[in-house]
Amino acid sequence: MAAQLKVETVDAKYYSVANRVLAFKATEVWLSRSIESFLGGFYLEPSARPAAGVADCDVRVTAGSPPPPIPAGYQAFETEQGVGYTNGEAYHFVVNDSRVVVSPPASRRVEVWMGDSSEARHPVALVNVFSYVMHFALRRCDLYDLHAAGAVEPRSGAGALFVGNSNSGKSSLTVRLARAGWRYLSDDMLLLHELPDGGVRARGLRRQFSVSEESLAGCPLPRLEEALGSPVNSDPSKRRLEPSVVFPRGFAESCSPDFVFFPMVSGEGVTRIEQIGKAQAMVRLLQVYPWAGFDAAARTYIRFLGKLLRRAQCYVLSSGRDLIADPDQAPQLLGDLINSSKS
Repeated sequence: MAAQLKVETVDAKYYSVANRVLAFKATEVWLSRSIESFLGGFYLEPSARPAAGVADCDVRVTAGSPPPPIPAGYQAFETEQGVGYTNGEAYHFVVNDSRVVVSPPASRRVEVWMGDSSEARHPVALVNVFSYVMHFALRRCDLYDLHAAGAVEPRSGAGALFVGNSNSGKSSLTVRLARAGWRYLSDDMLLLHELPDGGVRARGLRRQFSVSEESLAGCPLPRLEEALGSPVNSDPSKRRLEPSVVFPRGFAESCSPDFVFFPMVSGEGVTRIEQIGKAQAMVRLLQVYPWAGFDAAARTYIRFLGKLLRRAQCYVLSSGRDLIADPDQAPQLLGDLINSSKS
């Protein structure tokens, strides 16, 4: 288990989402500002300190002191940005010379030791570290982020999730759907949580879109130049897009996930949609975060995903060149499928 931080922290910043409150405490002003800047890109609302004085998850970030050693007996595994270690209850992540330590679920605590090297202080490295932090802070609150886009079909009101890793076509789909009048949640990151009646709700988590030239190809949008921002640090081939500029009043805070699509870019001429079973869909969901099933919360996580799939229809969406060439193809194709399935 990670040692408790003994250093003084600057004022805590509190954020709320889905009726949970997260506390972020840093040892230096620059760290506090970096965290605040990172979290500003997500639908987390600044909040007052909880009346009881205790947040649902406590995140502490320090710099200038060495992290605790990796405990003996922890199992190592590779992640996209570094190396993780776990004993089935807690995690240590080594990311760009920094360390993220996730305590067992009952403690609801995440601690970070920022490295001193230029590599550790690079903006991309900071985003990598804070991404792990947010993932586990949410998870310790029984909230689950999902690498997915989300949209609401306008005729039926059905919610559709598009689950996949980078370059699977999520942003291209979201742009085309929003342009056709679908309400959007996010083009890349959603938050899933359980309702009091046992149902599942999906919420938009990341605010800005991340688009490539291909995402926008053949898809004219109003006020596009005004909406486009700087290149994405982790992928300069993409630029930030402020969706509220091109799709005013198009944002949907949440939806019921009635349909789950697993998009992929096929390179073929014609787009294909194939319905799949719940077991195959579960395998695909777990592949998004293959290491997320290692710790003590894994059983709860998998049970939660099972609730999602019990009520959703699931499909593999193989996007062809026709979908990119014709901006009306995706909303027409998916809208017809959803409405025929709901009738």
